[in-house]
Amino acid sequence: MVGDRPPPPIPTADDLAASLSGRVRAILDAAEHDAAAIRAAAQRDADAYLQDARRRVDAFATGRARRISETADRLLAHAEALAARATRAEQAGRLRQNIDTLLDALAAAAEAIAAEAHRDPITLPAPPEPEHEESELRAVPHPDDEAAALVRAAAALLPGRPKPPEGPSPTA
Repeated sequence: MVGDRPPPPIPTADDLAASLSGRVRAILDAAEHDAAAIRAAAQRDADAYLQDARRRVDAFATGRARRISETADRLLAHAEALAARATRAEQAGRLRQNIDTLLDALAAAAEAIAAEAHRDPITLPAPPEPEHEESELRAVPHPDDEAAALVRAAAALLPGRPKPPEGPSPTA
């Protein structure tokens, strides 16, 4: 019968301490295992985020560098066309100097973009040497003086570059 069983023994303090110590150890081991798994997942997420951010920055820098290079090519082509039409050597010299200053500013911007993206510097094409000592040059007004003023202002903001002269464009 049920009443025939002896009552369970009362555990001693040492038995209780050993039992609790084992349970605490098991709980701590499980918590440390879970924490390690959470840290590993967080590290994977952070690495994926950084890779994605680097890809976006590289794409942005590559696009900016490409646009600067294309703009420099177009400016050089327009400069050559303007220089071919100018009538006085003095105006051609000023025009060439201003174009060289602008190309230097574009090159500095391209270098800054390359440095931000940790890439090799971008080299812009060198301006062609004039074919003749004297040429028939004549000034042609720029169709968009506001754009020229914006380019001069942007060039003046670049570090280590001389500020362009104030006033109207030398081709106007």
